Amino acid sequence: YVCCIKKEILTCGIYTLTAHIFCTNNEIVHTNASPTPGNDGTAAVVISAGNAPYTYKWSTGSTDSAITGLSPGKYFVTIADRDSCTEVDSVTIEVASGVRYKNLLPGITLFPNPATPDNAVNINISPGSLPVSIEFYDAAGRFYRRIANITHRQAVVNITGFAPGVYIYKVLNKTGAVAVGKLVVR
Repeated sequence: YVCCIKKEILTCGIYTLTAHIFCTNNEIVHTNASPTPGNDGTAAVVISAGNAPYTYKWSTGSTDSAITGLSPGKYFVTIADRDSCTEVDSVTIEVASGVRYKNLLPGITLFPNPATPDNAVNINISPGSLPVSIEFYDAAGRFYRRIANITHRQAVVNITGFAPGVYIYKVLNKTGAVAVGKLVVR
């Protein structure tokens, strides 16, 4: 996991309105999760303005701009610039509990489901979604297979060689719209 907090520092001073010393422009960057979650998370602060040098104090005790070896949880950081302007922020390292997509391609069906590895499955696609590609991922989220350029409303997808198990399928069209579902192979 990698999370990155990006803040821009405003000038120190006296403000008549309640204001953050840092802009609230957070940028969270996620990378692929480990197959088995552990203490391999990373959080880093990137500052693109303000008065260097900066000091950092993480809830872990670290004084570096980045911390590593993190397990899932919430971590706080206090950042100060050379003028003693400070800001406290946090980052949460999470374990993804599943695929989080909103189905944007209506009318996609894959059958038979459950299927057997020695046959094919049929896919029905609404006409306005064509052409599409379909990607299969195993239960741990690892990419398994991609079938590109499906151009017919009803197509046959070969699943020969799929080991028994649960697969997530993701259907994508040329505009980037997505439909997600589950295929069980027995």
